[in-house]
Amino acid sequence: MPDIQSNPDQVVCIGDSLRLKAAGGDFYAWSPSIYLVDSTIQNPISIPKQSIRYYVVGTDSNGCVNIDSIDVYVQFRPVLEYFPMDTTMFQGDEFQIQTLANMKLLYQWIPSHF
Repeated sequence: MPDIQSNPDQVVCIGDSLRLKAAGGDFYAWSPSIYLVDSTIQNPISIPKQSIRYYVVGTDSNGCVNIDSIDVYVQFRPVLEYFPMDTTMFQGDEFQIQTLANMKLLYQWIPSHF
């Protein structure tokens, strides 16, 4: 029996792609095939729109079969709201930005300095 292994569970933002990986077999079949570019290759690309569990069935050259799974968790991108769109600020001024769902986020300002 082949030792089929897929990558560990993954977290991806909606709209991003993820390459699924499998090893241990000669032939592969991923299911469900939804959101997969090609479900019959060893390392297909997934562009999931919701969280999903994929199963990979691996077959070796002797026809022996084994299975593994991976959970892909899809996170939605936060929506930031701030008013007004254009704001003049001076050094030392504070400006508050909130998410619609009031989530705790890590912010990265670009550019980080002027």
